[in-house]
Amino acid sequence: MEQPWPPPGPWNLPRAEGEAEEESDLDVSPSSPRCPQLPGGGAQMYSHGIEMACQKQKEFVKSSVACKWNLAEAQQKLGSLALHNSESLDQEHAKAQTAVSELRQREEEWRQKEEALVQRERMCLWNVDAISKDVFNKSFINQDKRKETEDGDKSESFMQKYEQKIRHFGMLSRWDDSQRFLSDHPYLVCEETAKYLILWCFHLEAEQKGALMEQIAHQAVVMQFIMEMAKNCNVDPRGCFRLFFQKAKNPDYLQYSINTALCSLNSVVHKEDDEPKMMDTV
Repeated sequence: MEQPWPPPGPWNLPRAEGEAEEESDLDVSPSSPRCPQLPGGGAQMYSHGIEMACQKQKEFVKSSVACKWNLAEAQQKLGSLALHNSESLDQEHAKAQTAVSELRQREEEWRQKEEALVQRERMCLWNVDAISKDVFNKSFINQDKRKETEDGDKSESFMQKYEQKIRHFGMLSRWDDSQRFLSDHPYLVCEETAKYLILWCFHLEAEQKGALMEQIAHQAVVMQFIMEMAKNCNVDPRGCFRLFFQKAKNPDYLQYSINTALCSLNSVVHKEDDEPKMMDTV
C-alpha cells in the first residue's frame, strides 16, 4: 500500500492544553500590530498583488483537492471490489480501474498547471523594488480597498468579523480538536475561512515562520477538502464536516491525498517568498 508522503507534520503532534491560546509569540496574523509599515502606497500595492496571487492559488488548490478527493473515492471503490472474486464484478472492477487512471492523469494535469501559475506569478508579483524588500505589514482586511462587488464586501466583512475564530481554528493540531471547534462554530465552514488561512500562509512565510506556516496550511487544506466533500454530496458544508473528520482519521483513506495537497500548497508559498530574496541579491 502506498504510504503517505510527506510524513505527518507538526499538526499531528499533541499540544499542551492552552498552548494555542498563547499569542504573545504567535501573533503573526495578517492584522498583527507587530508588522512594520511600508512607506507610501507600497502596502496597498503589495496587498493587492498578494491577494490576487492568493485567489489564483486558492482556485488551483480547490481544483486539485477536488481531483484528489475523487481519486480517493475511486481507490476506495476499487479496493472494495478487490475483496470479491465474483466474475459478475469484473466489469465494475474494470470501470473502477479506468476511473483511477483517468483521475491520476487529471491530477498530474493540475499539478502542471499549478507549476505554470508559479512561474507567471514569479515574473510579475515582485516587480516593485521597494515592496520586494519589505515584509507583509498589515492585513488586507484593514487596508483601504477599491470599490468591490457585493459578494466581495460580504467576504471581507466575514473575515474581519471572525478573524480571531479563524486564527484559532488555524492553530488547532488534532482532528478531534478541529471537529469540536467547528461543531461549536459551524459558520466557519466556508470558503472565506480557507481564503483567509491561505493568505495568512503568505504572511507567515514572509516573516520566516515556516513551521507555523505549515500548520496553518494544513488547516487551509482541511477546509478545502470539507468544501469539496459538500459539493460532491450536494449538501451544506456545515452538515458534512463531521463525515470528513470521520474519514480523515482513517490513514489509508485520505491522509495521502491531504499530504500531497499540503505539499503542493507549501511549495507555492515557499517559491513566492523565495523570489524577492533572489531579487535582493541581483
